[in-house]
Amino acid sequence: MIALIGVATRHQSEAIKDVYKYARQALHGVYQDDFGIILDENSLEKIIEKLKNFRILIVMVLTGGTRRLITRLGELGNVLILISNTKQNALASALHALYILSRANKRIWHIHGDIHELPWNMIRKVILGTKRLISLTTGKIVLIGVSEEYLSEEGYEVKNLNEKFGLTVETIPLKTFLKKLENAKPNREILRRISDMPKEAEIGANVDETIAKMYSVAMELCEGAVAGGIRCFPIILRTDATPCLIVSDLLDKGKIFGCEADLAAIVTMLLAREITGEFPFMANPITINEENKLILAHCTAASKLFESAAKLVSHFETGKGYAVQGDFKENAVVTILKVDPSFTKMFLARGRIVNGKKFSEEFCRNQVIVEIERKPISILSGEFAHHIVMIYGDHISELSHVARLFGLDVVYE
Repeated sequence: MIALIGVATRHQSEAIKDVYKYARQALHGVYQDDFGIILDENSLEKIIEKLKNFRILIVMVLTGGTRRLITRLGELGNVLILISNTKQNALASALHALYILSRANKRIWHIHGDIHELPWNMIRKVILGTKRLISLTTGKIVLIGVSEEYLSEEGYEVKNLNEKFGLTVETIPLKTFLKKLENAKPNREILRRISDMPKEAEIGANVDETIAKMYSVAMELCEGAVAGGIRCFPIILRTDATPCLIVSDLLDKGKIFGCEADLAAIVTMLLAREITGEFPFMANPITINEENKLILAHCTAASKLFESAAKLVSHFETGKGYAVQGDFKENAVVTILKVDPSFTKMFLARGRIVNGKKFSEEFCRNQVIVEIERKPISILSGEFAHHIVMIYGDHISELSHVARLFGLDVVYE
């Protein structure tokens, strides 16, 4: 899947063996095969067939005079990770090759620096996050409760999603879901969880069973999918039960599943999880004040995000059961992100939670106030639509690098 290779010129090769050795050790466990330092085109051609078997090539650019070697590697169609040395004119060759390959729309990422000072932990995250995203190629996202027309009505550019990430979208009409719900067996694990979780009010056994049946149907429909989502409100109006616990439980189990069948938010959650390993929180932006304090709220989240025990409460807009509510970690550094519905750009912002507890009855049950570095003009302009994703930790670097690698422009605010 991932191979390491060095490129250098013969008369300079002795000076850079230690550099390559250091990089090899820093990336130990990331690559599966090490092809050593290649010094000329003839040597490269001898291994070119083997290199075609790898989806990602980590290319250590050790000296100048290596542009042809790099561009030859770029012709293979692999993802190229270029790491250029600060000596021996390596940067010039890397930039020359980078320009040529970028014009040919090759997937390539370049980082440059002193071998002893490079952010190797971040580099490892970028490479492994890229590997996980590549593994999703040909995967599908299932949206429950929507028609095919819904995708165009919401402005989703599914063609761009497929071209950039190889993902397809399957829609399940509301009638199909409701028909399956009639004959479904309730999921016993969800019934036990409903019974065991703290509740603000008992909703009733019939609703509990309906939610457990919804879970069974959602699991069936999303079998084999890399992610899913459900259009909540039409289902709530017809069943008097919410899918909030279904979303929360699947997220806790590592399955990306989103509310309101918001494809852009679901893709954002999927990228966040695969690149960083963090559990994502999908939310409505409520307001942002002059102090750049952003309020986010939604009626469900992975319970693993909470520092308190999750509890079942009423759903905000409908008063039906159940929403899943808990307290977020205060003072935690977070990353705010969103891929736009055209799948051409990613919004990123860094922030800190200043209040992770519910404080109002005027919006959804999970509430968090995040102080961000500056006002998110791009969010307020509407170009990223109506949901935002939050994850714990500062992941701006790896997210921005991987986003660009997959052809997304990055808007950092």
